[in-house]
Amino acid sequence: MMQLKLSQRTLGLSTRVRRVLHRTGPALQRSRSLRCQATGGQDPKQNGPEDKQAKDTTSELTGKLSSLLEDLQKQGMDSKKAKAVLKKWKDLGVADPEQLRKLLIRRSLRPAATVGFQALLDGLACWGGFYTSGLISDSPPFTGQFALQIAASFFGFYYVLQALLNLSVASALLFTAYKYGTNSVELLAAVQQLAGPATGLTVLDKAQVAVNTLKVLQTLDEIAELLKNMSTTSPQRSTLQNLSAYLTLAHAKERLGFEPARYGLSEAEAGEIAYVFSTYDVNDDYRLELSEVKRLCQDLGKDLSDEEVKEALRILDTSKNGFVELDEFCAWWTQNKKQVPAA
Repeated sequence: MMQLKLSQRTLGLSTRVRRVLHRTGPALQRSRSLRCQATGGQDPKQNGPEDKQAKDTTSELTGKLSSLLEDLQKQGMDSKKAKAVLKKWKDLGVADPEQLRKLLIRRSLRPAATVGFQALLDGLACWGGFYTSGLISDSPPFTGQFALQIAASFFGFYYVLQALLNLSVASALLFTAYKYGTNSVELLAAVQQLAGPATGLTVLDKAQVAVNTLKVLQTLDEIAELLKNMSTTSPQRSTLQNLSAYLTLAHAKERLGFEPARYGLSEAEAGEIAYVFSTYDVNDDYRLELSEVKRLCQDLGKDLSDEEVKEALRILDTSKNGFVELDEFCAWWTQNKKQVPAA
């Protein structure tokens, strides 16, 4: 079975080679040095500037999340308030961190004003309930007087709780908008963490997608490190594997305007990344689709749900074409892009 699969991939690659060689022939001479460097067995520098930058960025991400959690808890945000904030964001059309960032920057006062106005209405309803209860209490005795007084008091107590909750939500919205407009990824992850798992009791719980953005980001960081090790510890490669990596790199340069120097890479390092990329490009279309990203995660021992794999693809796919191409793969590899793009 494995021989049949290998034969099919080799046949597909051979067909692609015949189709592409006639327009890339002169460049094949330059690929000789790339292949030699890619299989020479020399390990790239460990703990180099790129590795240090990746570790620093990961530490910064974790530090921001911890700081956000601590600050939100100091402001009195608990699970109930976090759920209320998430529901309010959902009602305002927030589905991902980028939309949250735009909401906090461009419309930071509007949601707080809306919730504040609702708190005012709740306060008026509360006052009306207690005022009515007082009128009933001061009126001459009549049938059902006590029951009506209890009902009016309950009405007042109910709306005083609603008013207090809305005031706390408005305060949280103002606080987060003022302080965390530029940290939307970590903010959304922090509030989701405080909100806790779905309870099945509210509309938000039923509609909320169980994707932990922070978990996906951290998993992608771990996969990137594993892939770097894979590129330096892999066994001797065949000519077809080297040629597949070269064609992937040549396609990215021709069609995507890919330049290794833009990512701080040499030609040899770009060739290493292209080799890893082509390993998971099963259908040889120079891009990774959802199933190939899922296979990449599984091969490296990372257990992500289908929704989390979709989130990982969305994070990596900065061009929004539904695929991960070599330039996006390199951006992830070198850890230059940590912001989560909009859906």
